[in-house]
Amino acid sequence: MTAGIHWAEPSSGAALQEPLVVLIHGTLDRMSGMARLARVVAETHVVLRFDRRGYGDSWEHPGPFDVAGNADDVVRLVGDRRVVLVGHSFGGNVALAAAASLGAQCAGVTTYETPVSWNEWWPHDSAGGRGIAAGPENAAENFMVALIGREAWERMPESKRTAWRREQLQHKPFACQQLILSVRCGRNRQPEYLGSLFELDRRCA
Repeated sequence: MTAGIHWAEPSSGAALQEPLVVLIHGTLDRMSGMARLARVVAETHVVLRFDRRGYGDSWEHPGPFDVAGNADDVVRLVGDRRVVLVGHSFGGNVALAAAASLGAQCAGVTTYETPVSWNEWWPHDSAGGRGIAAGPENAAENFMVALIGREAWERMPESKRTAWRREQLQHKPFACQQLILSVRCGRNRQPEYLGSLFELDRRCA
């Protein structure tokens, strides 16, 4: 479907409802992080999960690693099917951008813990902000320590910590530039494009 993107869309063989549900993971995660949610949703709908470019089994993707590139992957994976998009953290930015591209084909979009760091009121000491402030080599560690604490980070297997550091370095060229697309539901509950390109400085997450 999409070159360089590892994805999964298991079929139970049961008669499932439309639309397709796409689960989009956040920063320093992979599609396995959506496994528990996928099992619940899969009781009634077909669920598609994928490792975003530069993460997990999509590690070798050449990029770019911005919102627009990730959203293009979603659009290609969905094809011509009607879809609901669910995004966690940065995956929520991707979901909103993909919804804007899909238009009426997108039946719904929901986000959880998604950064809106272009707003003046967004805290600059968020986990993402601490990661960016630390520089590419230490971004992953500072990001995760802000989320789970130093003790939990040190208990992580070294292989996992190494993978996270590698992934964050992979995204270095994109570090503080994000294409932020916002959508809202119009009268017919169709996504409407509202966003533009924002260049974020080191204060933002």
